[in-house]
Amino acid sequence: MNKRFLKTLTFALISTGLFFGCAALEDKPVPDPKKFDGTMNNPIVKDKPISYIGTYNVAGLGITPTPTELYVSYLLGNININTSKNGGFEFNYGLKYSGYNNTNDTFMKNYQYEPINGNVTVDDDNYTIRLDTPISITNGSNTYTISALRKQSDSVIDIRDNSTEVELIKEAKLCDPKIDDSGNSNSCSHVDGALKYIGYYRIEEITCNGTKYTGGTHFAGEMTAAPSTLFDEKNNLIVDLPIKIKMQAKDTNLKSCFIRTSANTDLYIDEIKYQLDTSKMTGGLVGVFTQVGLNGLKDELDESIRTTQIEYLPKDSSFNDLKFGDGNNTVTMRLKIISNSELNLPANKTLDNTPYFK
Repeated sequence: MNKRFLKTLTFALISTGLFFGCAALEDKPVPDPKKFDGTMNNPIVKDKPISYIGTYNVAGLGITPTPTELYVSYLLGNININTSKNGGFEFNYGLKYSGYNNTNDTFMKNYQYEPINGNVTVDDDNYTIRLDTPISITNGSNTYTISALRKQSDSVIDIRDNSTEVELIKEAKLCDPKIDDSGNSNSCSHVDGALKYIGYYRIEEITCNGTKYTGGTHFAGEMTAAPSTLFDEKNNLIVDLPIKIKMQAKDTNLKSCFIRTSANTDLYIDEIKYQLDTSKMTGGLVGVFTQVGLNGLKDELDESIRTTQIEYLPKDSSFNDLKFGDGNNTVTMRLKIISNSELNLPANKTLDNTPYFK
């Protein structure tokens, strides 16, 4: 397992070194789009336009009119960013809206590149860009306003006039906990399979002190998991894993169970930072996620649910069950993976303290 991880890490370091070596050269005309390769995702160099070229996920989104139901909004799919002949940037896209109780998801695409107006700035993570003039896409009665994008790959996806939804919208998948084979990359006991737990989740259900509450009806909520690795002085693999939870309760019973009475708010947002020494854990790197309370649905018969959802029993930084409310309440969550990410990359989406509803 460690050999596989080290091989992956070495490849990433070498490719990053090659990138920065080439970045010193003068920018050249943009080549024709190359075949999409999701394994190459170098950071953006702020003064090198060619480093912006690639495929992006939506990281900042506004919707007009605001949905009337409780919602956590996300645009599935991708936006391609390329440099334009006038020295700026241009984009095309294949996207689909996803939210609670949303039975009318609409596929949107534009294979023709359009200019990005205004300034483009890069966050400190060197993967997220912010648009002074947001991208605006109107579909039916809704207008989607995109203010931030997160880079996913150095290459662009081929979007054509006849591209279909199934070609451009790929559902995020988890490993299958029912497969008990450490040699199968779809198994959660395989390193590649376990790493599919990294990403951005929507909270589908919360059970607080035995009472179940439903996302989109009683609350709205999201979670991100973004681990990074390092080696200590004894060459042990250490994993830093921040998990961030954001939830706003509409149900008064859930609010009193989940949030401190003294907080005087219906919005909960918290980041728990874990540090794990894999040499002291059963399963090494593949055991990280169960250690922090992310558990696969091994007994779930429906494969589509089993490979897209997990149970989460929140832990504190010492790996004890995290208590909610005034410190006495136990919570479990059902999470649905919305977007997978990678080891050593920032979270797919920034969860801020903006309320979902007023």
